[in-house]
Amino acid sequence: MENANLPLAMNSQQAKVFDLLHGLATEHGKFHEWYQGAIQVLSSRSPDKLAQAAHSIRELCDKLPDRIADIPKFNSPVSPVKSLQRDFLEIKSTSYADGWKDKAISKPLTKLLLRLEEIFKLFNEPPRTARLK
Repeated sequence: MENANLPLAMNSQQAKVFDLLHGLATEHGKFHEWYQGAIQVLSSRSPDKLAQAAHSIRELCDKLPDRIADIPKFNSPVSPVKSLQRDFLEIKSTSYADGWKDKAISKPLTKLLLRLEEIFKLFNEPPRTARLK
């Protein structure tokens, strides 16, 4: 290999992937470095090596698709759902403090469920792994 930055732990398949990612690298997307970092940390004795390697691979999975193709960005439903938390807790404490079982759905709960349904419609996307395939 002509690249002096290759870690010694790379096998031939990993070196091919490294070279491919190096060819796709941009100023802000050092794909080959994230990949190399994951391989190097897995070869280390760091007790946190799996989490560190996973972080590098997650960076690849998040950023590489934009470089390869025009893939729609993933919009997380977490923030919109979290925005319902205060209303949910208020409805629970005022109308359902004794539990949900055998209780009629109140108007405030109906409104909250309709808001939740709209969020689910907007964020009806496959998981990250399915999108990357």
